[in-house]
Amino acid sequence: MPTRLFWCIIFTVYVPMLQAHSGLMLDQAVKTALTNEPGLASRQLEVNALKEEQVAANTLPDPIVSVGAINVPDDTFDFDQENMTQLRFGVRQQFPRGNTLALQGDGLGIQSANQQVSAALRKLEIKRAVQLAWFSSWGSQQAVQLLKNDRYLFSQLIELSESLYSVGRKTQQDIYQAKLALSRHDNRIIELKKQQQSSLAMLARWLPDQQINRVANKLPHWSSITNSIDPLLLKHPMIEMRNKQVDLADNKIALAKEAYKPQWGVELGYGVRQGDDAMGNDRANFVSAMVTFDLPLFTENKQDRTLAANQIRRESATYQREVLLRKMRSQYLSLQSQITGINDSIALYQHRLIPEANLQAKAALESYQADRIDFATVIQAYISRLNVKLELLKLKENRFKTLTQLRFFTEI
Repeated sequence: MPTRLFWCIIFTVYVPMLQAHSGLMLDQAVKTALTNEPGLASRQLEVNALKEEQVAANTLPDPIVSVGAINVPDDTFDFDQENMTQLRFGVRQQFPRGNTLALQGDGLGIQSANQQVSAALRKLEIKRAVQLAWFSSWGSQQAVQLLKNDRYLFSQLIELSESLYSVGRKTQQDIYQAKLALSRHDNRIIELKKQQQSSLAMLARWLPDQQINRVANKLPHWSSITNSIDPLLLKHPMIEMRNKQVDLADNKIALAKEAYKPQWGVELGYGVRQGDDAMGNDRANFVSAMVTFDLPLFTENKQDRTLAANQIRRESATYQREVLLRKMRSQYLSLQSQITGINDSIALYQHRLIPEANLQAKAALESYQADRIDFATVIQAYISRLNVKLELLKLKENRFKTLTQLRFFTEI
C-alpha cells in the first residue's frame, strides 16, 4: 500500500508539472493565428488600393481633344472653295467645382483609414476567438486529466468491496456497484475526450498548418480590474470605425456644399484653312479660346436636398456611435459583474465545498467499513466529490473566458 501511495503521488503531482511545460501555449497560439490570418492581408491590400484611388481621385480629368472639318461645302466638298472651310483642332479641359477633387481624395483617405481600423478590430476578434478556443481546450483537457487521476479511487473501491466480501462482511452486490461506478467513470472520460477533441478542432480552425494534440496547462496571469473604462472604449476600433463614418459624412457634406459652385472649363481651338484669298495670299488660320461654366441657380430640389440628406446622415452616424458606446459600456460592466460572482464562487469552492466534499467522502467510507451505511452512499459521496472538482474547474475556465471578453474591450 505505501508503494501504491508513492506512485499515486508521483502521478498526480510530478506528471502534471511536466505536462505544464508541454503543449501549445496561449501566446503562441495567438501569435500564430495573427500571422496566418488571410483576412488581415486582405484588409491591408484594400488599404493599398484605396491609397492608389486617392491619388487618382485628386487628379484633374483628362483633357478632351477634338479634330474635325468645319463649313465644308456640300456641292463639291472642296476645302479650297469657301473662305470659312477649315480643319479644326481643339482641346478642352474641365475643372471640377471648387475643392471637389481634394475632398474626393480626402474621402478615400478616410475609407483607407477605416480599413486600417477594421484590420485592428479583426486582430482583436481573432485574438478573442483563439483565446476562447484555447481555454475550452484547456478546460476539457484538465477535466480528462482529473478523471484519470481519480480513476484509481474507484478501482480501490472495487478492491475494498471484494476484500470485505471475501471475509463475509459485505454482499456481492457491492462489488457490482463498484464495477458499475468505474465503468460509468470510464464513460465520462470518453465523453470528455470527445469534448477535448472538439475544442482542439475549434482551435485548429485558426492554426491550420499546426498539429495540435494538447494545450499547455499553464494559465496566464490576468487582472480583471479596470477603473476608467470610458477612455479605453473611446479608443476602441469599434468606436473608431464609427468615428470614421462620421468623418465620411462630414466629407460628403463638404462635397455637397461644393455643388453650389460653378464648374469651369477652358477650350482652345485652331482652324486651318486652305486655298488663297482674293489677293492671292494664303488664307489666314483661325485661333479660338473659350471659357465655359455652368450656373447652379436652381438649387432647391437638387443641391439643397442633397446637402440636407448628408447632414441627416451625419447626425444619424453620431447617434449610432453613441448607441454603440453605451452598449459596449453595458457589456463591459456586465462582464465585470460576472467576474466578481465567479471569483466569489471559486473562493467558496476552494475554501468550503472542496474540503467538505473530501470530508464527506472520507466519512462515508469509514461509515461503510463500520457497517453504518450502504455501499451506494459511498459511491455517491465519491462521485459528488468528483463533481465538485469538475465544477470548480469549469468555474476557472469560465473565469478566463469572461476575462477574454473583458480584454476585448480594453486591449487596444
